[in-house]
Amino acid sequence: MADIEELDKVVSQLKAEGKYMEALELVEQGLIIRKEKFGEDSEEVHKSYRQLCELCNILATFYLQRDDSYLALDLLKRAEVLSEGDTHSQAITFNNLSCYYRKANKTKIALKYLKNALSLEQDIPNTHLNLCAVYSQIGRHDMALSHVMQSVIILQENVMNLLESDSDIKDIAPVLAVAYHNMAVELEYLKRNSEALGMYAKSVSFADEYLAPGHPVMDNVKSAYENALKESQEGKKKKKNKLKGKKGQNESLLEEKSKPLDD
Repeated sequence: MADIEELDKVVSQLKAEGKYMEALELVEQGLIIRKEKFGEDSEEVHKSYRQLCELCNILATFYLQRDDSYLALDLLKRAEVLSEGDTHSQAITFNNLSCYYRKANKTKIALKYLKNALSLEQDIPNTHLNLCAVYSQIGRHDMALSHVMQSVIILQENVMNLLESDSDIKDIAPVLAVAYHNMAVELEYLKRNSEALGMYAKSVSFADEYLAPGHPVMDNVKSAYENALKESQEGKKKKKNKLKGKKGQNESLLEEKSKPLDD
């Protein structure tokens, strides 16, 4: 038992240092030991399966972000097998598989995985954010807005609970800032421009309050807000000029009509 405990400590340390591949290899070693000591159906073995599934998902996300889709899919398929019987692990794995297929422009498969994830657990905000992304990609902006709003509700409640208990929100804060931004995008698609601008502003103010200076999400949401504000101002200016032009045309027509007729 001491060997396993020591192994688990090293795994935790490697994960904290971001050395996920090394951690994965050690968990695999630990799985062999646990099977020998406790048996295939023991909680100790299931614990190793959960750890392996988590690490496969983390590494798959890493490789997917670096466009190594072959290795990402291999890890995700492995996670899919490891997650059997664990609804939370399955929901996370299905979410990541949806990201893989959405990136490959296979939106039907991505949507299938997300619907499966949602049927397992309804309160994972990333499921709703990913559904928003897929529905937006296929032009269903009404559905996209519905899901991003659901993610915002869940995330806001989670943030509030963490703040009330004086817990750190550094991991969840960027996700909520992105959710506000994505909600603004969908409102914009639906021509609800005033609401969209307000949501862009909310994304910036939240990021400004809770994200560390220089966080990449901060730069992205600020840039999006500035662009939206610029477009809004230009739109108002064009509308004003258009109205001025129409007024001028009407006055011109009246002047022509008021001219005396030639004899």
